[in-house]
Amino acid sequence: MLKIINRSIFLFLCCFFALQVNANQVKNNANILLSQETIKWQLVAIDHLSNESNEPEIFHNQLKKIKSIVIKSAKDKLIIDETHSVNLNQTPDDLSPANQQLLNNMLEKLNLTYQQQDYQHYTINTLPTLYDLNQSVVVISNYLFLFTNNEIVLAFKIKQEIQHELANIESKLNLTHLPLNNRYWSSENELGVFTPINNQFNYFFKGNIEESDLMLLKIKSNKKIKLLLLFTYNENSSGNLSLISLTNDFDVIDRLEIGEIYELEDGGIITEYSIDANYLITLNQVEHRNNQSPKLLSKTYYKINEEGRFIQVQ
Repeated sequence: MLKIINRSIFLFLCCFFALQVNANQVKNNANILLSQETIKWQLVAIDHLSNESNEPEIFHNQLKKIKSIVIKSAKDKLIIDETHSVNLNQTPDDLSPANQQLLNNMLEKLNLTYQQQDYQHYTINTLPTLYDLNQSVVVISNYLFLFTNNEIVLAFKIKQEIQHELANIESKLNLTHLPLNNRYWSSENELGVFTPINNQFNYFFKGNIEESDLMLLKIKSNKKIKLLLLFTYNENSSGNLSLISLTNDFDVIDRLEIGEIYELEDGGIITEYSIDANYLITLNQVEHRNNQSPKLLSKTYYKINEEGRFIQVQ
């Protein structure tokens, strides 16, 4: 009988401490924006609702501008692009229907789920005119969402966590060496050397969220940068290969599309690549048509400079 009582007490304490840990995690998530510590946020995705009233050129210019946004938070403030500091108030009010739809779409694309206690809604007291933001700010666990007045949503994740996850991913990647000559994308047999990664990094690496099934391979580099090959499938299920340069802190420096296929009615245009030991990148755009010999359309050269950018050369 004493053993049963002791066992019951032990189980009760285990459950109690588990609940306390979970409660503390929820509390910590709820107080992310109230922390004294400055938190840096990494933009991980942008999405928008179809809005025919927007001028396409103006709309895409705004999207391009938004991609450079820098967000930090400290205490009850949101700091935009280092100079615009705005006060936040937590609110129980619901999101507007348009913002709620944007949020739901984004959560689905990022494969995110949450408990109601993880959800925190804030409003910005005084809005800056920059980026045409509206007043709503949503925090769900370690993600932050901003909304614009023309129905764009921006998803951010705590940058330190992104860096930690990327460091963990990089440590598991297979390594290949230069030179490389049109490998790792035109043959399905070679894809086994790539490591699949979560689609939440799609925007981080590609600058969009339309491609999927991300796979990475690491290139041995003598420069003070990280070089990765990124394989993805586009909306037409064609394979694309990108060359990505990163800082040692896992900030994207530059990206270059080096393997692409444009389908034609009777063939396709293929971008083939080579990278020599001196980091000279050659891109050949070749037209392939049925019953015809391949035709070289263009040849372009790039070098990787010391900062890790891909510079076109003659």
